Amino acid sequence: MEIKDHKSLQFYKNEQQAATVTMIYFVRFLIIYPREALIEMSSEKMFEIIKANSMHAYFATCDRDQPVIRSISAIIDEDSTIWIATFANSRKVKQIKENPKICLAFIEQPNGDKSAIVYGKAEIVNDVEIKKKVWGTANYNLANYFPDGPPSKNFCLLRINIEKIEWRDSWESKLQVYQP
Repeated sequence: MEIKDHKSLQFYKNEQQAATVTMIYFVRFLIIYPREALIEMSSEKMFEIIKANSMHAYFATCDRDQPVIRSISAIIDEDSTIWIATFANSRKVKQIKENPKICLAFIEQPNGDKSAIVYGKAEIVNDVEIKKKVWGTANYNLANYFPDGPPSKNFCLLRINIEKIEWRDSWESKLQVYQP
């Protein structure tokens, strides 16, 4: 379906007829692409930004009243769940036990044109079956850090429970908000 642009409206007898035709095309567009489909296309674009920038993301926690940020490599599974592999005795795990609220930034390098900022809570996961599943999804070699594999007591996962994501696909685009 083609949506008429303003130049094609000059072929109509008057502005009212042009407005009516434009409205018909707009309604057809909404019927063909309902709001849910547009949101799904938009969230797919957002998760593409997250996946493309997952190797060099920034993860913020709180140490009492002091924000703490560090670079991490996130793991994005097939369900678009965001995971962070870490050492069970790391400072970030201790901080999350005290305050699970987090912020996670995925920013396209080198200019930051595309970005997605995730707000939510981190959940500490030590279940071996889940650790095995995520281990196989990682886009880097976790064995370099955890030679004993998923059963290792040192290997811990953080599941990011998303509350909202603020994102944009260019500097010129409007900031969009996704809430699951």
